[in-house]
Amino acid sequence: MRTFKLSDDWIILSNDRKMQRFKDFICIVPKDYNPGTPFDCPQCGVLFSDSDDLKAYHNYRCCKECSYDGTQASNRTKK
Repeated sequence: MRTFKLSDDWIILSNDRKMQRFKDFICIVPKDYNPGTPFDCPQCGVLFSDSDDLKAYHNYRCCKECSYDGTQASNRTKK
């Protein structure tokens, strides 16, 4: 499985946009863009790859892989 890590190295572009370069792609968003859901897992820093990662984030605040490492069980006991 491919893994990509986001960095905080945004490049400011014209027209109120910002950009990040990665090995295989470029991400361009509005300069003031602040997603409700991050692009990457707060625990491991790997980019979310599919809807299962997003579902895991909304349930456990991490990607599906990190949730398999015990986050699901620990978060269930807190609810």
